[in-house]
Parts: sequence; C-alpha cells; structure tokens
Amino acid sequence: MQLATEVQDYGADYSASQVKSLIRKLQESQSLTLFAPSGFGKTKLLKFLAYNHKYQRRYRELHNVRFVYIDMNEYAAEASIDASAVLPSAENFKLNRLLYILTRNLISANLQTTSQLEIEREYSHLAAEGSDPKLNLYIYLDKMIAMRRDVIAYLILDNVEAILKPGFEDITEFIVSLRERYKSHLNLIFAIPDAHLFEPSHVDRWAGLKNLALQSVFPLPLPTVSETYQMSALLPKFKPLRWIIQRSPKYKAKVARIQELTGGYPVYTKKLGLLSLEGLANIPSTWELDLASQRLLGSLTVKQFQILNSISQNRDVAESRDLGLLLALKLVSKEGTKYKLFSPIMSTFLKSSREG
Repeated sequence: MQLATEVQDYGADYSASQVKSLIRKLQESQSLTLFAPSGFGKTKLLKFLAYNHKYQRRYRELHNVRFVYIDMNEYAAEASIDASAVLPSAENFKLNRLLYILTRNLISANLQTTSQLEIEREYSHLAAEGSDPKLNLYIYLDKMIAMRRDVIAYLILDNVEAILKPGFEDITEFIVSLRERYKSHLNLIFAIPDAHLFEPSHVDRWAGLKNLALQSVFPLPLPTVSETYQMSALLPKFKPLRWIIQRSPKYKAKVARIQELTGGYPVYTKKLGLLSLEGLANIPSTWELDLASQRLLGSLTVKQFQILNSISQNRDVAESRDLGLLLALKLVSKEGTKYKLFSPIMSTFLKSSREG
C-alpha cells in the first residue's frame, strides 16, 4: 500500500527552478501533463511537492493548494495482484483500491501531515459514516471545500502510462468523472517518462483522458547541480558544517565541474558527486553512466534521438517541434547559431555507440 512519507535531506535550493517553472505553468493551465525523461528526478520532485508540507510554505502561490500524489505504476501492480486473488464476482476491486489510496492521500494533503496515525484516525471517522468508498471520497472533498472555498487540489498521477492499457477503462472513466464533478476545485497533473505517448500513433492510448492530458504539456527542465537532491545528500546533515563546506572554494569548484560534465542530469550527478575534484579532470566513462545515457535516450522518440545524434556530430538541425521539446528540457542549448548537447558524457556515449 502506498503511504505518504516525508523525505528528508532536501537542500534549501532543491529543484527551485523546476518548482517555480511548474508553478507558473499551473497558473496558466487547469490540468497538464508533465513530461520528464528517465532520470530527471520527476518522481522525487512530485513527492517533494506532495509530502514536504513545510517547504510548500516557501511559495505564496501554494498556500491554498493541496497536492495529492499517487504512483500509478505501484497502484496498477497492487491492483492487478490483489484482483487476481479475489473472487471473480468482486467487481470494481481496482476502482475501490484507487478510492482507498486517493482518500487517504487526500487526507494527508488536506491535514498537511504524513503521520499515519493521524491519517488513519481521520479515515476511520470517514469510513464510519458509510461503506461506499466513492461516497466517502465525495464527502471528504465536499467538507474540505466547504471549510475553504479557495482550496484547489491537484491530483498527481505519476507514471500514468501504467493505466493506459486494457483492464483499466473504469479507472480512466472515474478520473474524468471526478474532474468533471469538482472542476472548480480539482485539477490533474499527469506525469510520464516516455515521449512516445505524444506521437500520433500512440495518442489513442490515452483513451478518455486524452482531452485532459494533452491540453497542456510541460517538459520538466533539467535542474542545476546545486539544486539536485543527489548533491545535497552527499553533504553532512549538521547544518553549520554543511554551510562551511558549501562555501569552500574546493566544493564550489567541484560543483562547477560537475555542472559542466553533467548539465545537471541527476543520474550523472549522483555518480560524479562521489568522485574527488581531481577525479573529474577527464570526462568519466563507466558502464553505469552508459546505462543512464541509454535509459535517457530510450525515453525519447526516434526523431529526438536523431536530433541529439546530429548535434553531437556538429551537424546542422532544422527547427521542429522535437527540437523545441529538447530545448525546453535543456537537453539541448543554443549558442549563437549552433546547438549544443547538455553534457559531454552524453556526447561521448553517442560517439562510442556510432563507432561500436
């Protein structure tokens, strides 16, 4: 079962640029699809928004917002396993499972707590009012809205591709109906790691969610190295010592060098953060970095891969929607009239792949 948990050790600047960009996008659109390729830190960022309530207070725009997070990958796996173990006559099992998770996580968001004791106490009171899980959800949403008319809940469906397949039609229909019922107070954030879902040949997989999911797409830009959880986690938890290290010339030089090598890509940053400044003199090449590069490229379409490959060979590329997406993700930058890849590690991987 998915439980709300508050992750510690986020630095003061954790994903600041990503959060601010997302907030701006949310103010422009009611519901959106967040696209972040493999390794961008999408899930960690979304859990940060949903569960680290004290950090939400940094942002004035979030004071009336409640983020309700569900990992649809985890939910689909749980629902499929459990559904196969129950009697065939147990209809709506998958839907009831979703309602249970959604209601508990909504309670967590509304009370701004990750205490399982508090969440269970509130859920028990709610369940005592009736046995219908859908009605219980509606009752809690109605109470939440009645208490604060300006409240807006964002239902975050992370890895939503897990339910875009046969057997989950009733789930997608319920999500659409829930949004319609509470459209003044409930918006949706669909999060996916796969650019293929935007291609014309795959659009129909969205089924009933298509109109909501594709009305606004937000490519999550790469963070800077100093914003990543990976660098923050390497520092001591004792704040005075942490402060001293972060302001030392050697640490600043190391961060600058990692930024130069990784472009801020969190998976690269995690690996390189373990090295000394001297160990970063040359462009590293390990099987772990190669695997990370392969997974990142696997999240992109063939056309997007071809653009990255062409840029790595200093070839000219024409303006296109795919190039625009890569620029928005910060996988590509423009310097004058030339385009440049985000990381020499990726350039080295593409070169070795062509030669191999």
